[in-house]
Amino acid sequence: MDIQAEMKKKAEAAKGAAAKLALLGADVKNKALLAMADALEKRSEVILQANALDIEDARQKKVKRSYLDRLLLDEGRIASMAEGLRQTAALPDPVATGDYSTVYRS
Repeated sequence: MDIQAEMKKKAEAAKGAAAKLALLGADVKNKALLAMADALEKRSEVILQANALDIEDARQKKVKRSYLDRLLLDEGRIASMAEGLRQTAALPDPVATGDYSTVYRS
């Protein structure tokens, strides 16, 4: 697998998705954010198991300790991520509301 080509493909897909997401109403975006928060909490055990494998792989590859700390997840970090998504959903939708907004037209 060519990692650069794969990352470019993912970045282009994200850019396309951003334009589509900007057209959605705030209620749709907020429901998605809340669903992601719920999924993080409901699937935390699976996430932690996968993270343990990632941590072990990183240790085997002699990844810097500071990087390991950023990679390491625990229940508290997952709860914080879910809370961050909920706080984001509670904010006013910034799309097309400020001086620096971009309005997407199809």
